[in-house]
Amino acid sequence: YGLSLFGDSPFIISNLGDDFSRYEDRLNGFGFDLDGVYKVPHTQTPAAFIVTDNKLNQLTIFEAGAMREDNMLLSEDLLRKKDIVWAIIAPDSAKRMVTLSRMCHKLNIPFIFDPGQQLGDFVKEDLIEAVNLATGIVVNDYEAQLLSQMTGISIDEIKKKPEFYVETLGENGCKYYANGVEKHFDAVKPNVIKEPTGCGDAFRSGFLHSIVNGEDIDRACKTGLLTATYKIESIATQQHFFTVEEFYKRFDEVF
Repeated sequence: YGLSLFGDSPFIISNLGDDFSRYEDRLNGFGFDLDGVYKVPHTQTPAAFIVTDNKLNQLTIFEAGAMREDNMLLSEDLLRKKDIVWAIIAPDSAKRMVTLSRMCHKLNIPFIFDPGQQLGDFVKEDLIEAVNLATGIVVNDYEAQLLSQMTGISIDEIKKKPEFYVETLGENGCKYYANGVEKHFDAVKPNVIKEPTGCGDAFRSGFLHSIVNGEDIDRACKTGLLTATYKIESIATQQHFFTVEEFYKRFDEVF
C-alpha cells in the first residue's frame, strides 16, 4: 500500500485463503501484480489483530491460516519473467523466506531481508544464511537484539555483512551502517499521533521506493521516516494518504 502512494506497482508473492476476494479487489485497484499470489483451498487468509494501549504496549493475536501451506506460486521461472529491480523478503513462513533469499541471490536480484515477527520461527543455520545472502537488512531495535541472539553473531558483525544495515528506533528515528559509515536520523515530528501499528512497514515502503529509484541511503532513510510519520497520523495500517507532490513538499520543509 505504501509503495502504491508513490505510484509503484509491486509484484506480490504470498499465500492467501478462500476469503481473499474483497482484499484482492482492493489490491487490483492499486494496479498490483498478483501473479505470485496462491489461493490455498479451504483455508483463510492470515490475519493479525494488534491492540495498542496509551503507553504503546502491544498485544498481537495472529492466525497463520494459508501461511502454513508449503505450496505456492513460486519458481525461478516466475521470477525471471518479471522485471524485478529490488525485492523485500518480509515476514512469511521462515521456510519460504529462506527459499526466496536463495532464489533472489541466484538470479542476482538485490533484496532486503526483513525478518520481523518471524525471527522466532527460524533455525539458526537458515537465519545466518539469509543474513549472508541479503543485499540489505532492515530491522527495528528489538529485532536487532533478537537477530544477534539467534545467530550468535554480534550486531557489529551483522551490520558489516550486507551492503547496508538499517535499524529503526521508533520515536528516536533510525540509523544505518553502509560502506564503513554509520549515521543517525531523527524521526519526523507528527502533527498528531493516532496509531503506531504499521509504521515499520510504512518506513520500509518509503525506503524501498527511494532505493528502487537509485537514491542514496541517506535520502532513503529520510523518505522512510516521513512515510512512517504519515502513517502514525492515521488510524489503521492502510488509511494514511498523500499525493507525491504533497509528500515531497513536506519532505523539503522537514529536511
